[in-house]
Amino acid sequence: MNIESFGVLLIISVFLNEETPDIYNELDATFAQQNLVKQSYHVSGESDYVLIVHAPSMSAYEEWARSILMSNRYINRFNTTVVYSRRKFDTSISISSE
Repeated sequence: MNIESFGVLLIISVFLNEETPDIYNELDATFAQQNLVKQSYHVSGESDYVLIVHAPSMSAYEEWARSILMSNRYINRFNTTVVYSRRKFDTSISISSE
């Protein structure tokens, strides 16, 4: 099975123009409702959120980004990274007995 035939995987860094608990709650709810968003992380550092998005095509992603990201008054900008190929994917975690 060729995973690339199932669409495009994107990693999006989202930068807000202001930060309040209400804004974070609103964005959390918005991202949770989006079918294209597979993972959403509120992060520290330069960006405020990192989203893992799977879109059926780049044109579908562009349409989604315009309607969800570009139209949101709290989002100042976002950077999109297109995944060419997956080199490692592991969901296991180490659990310490201490």
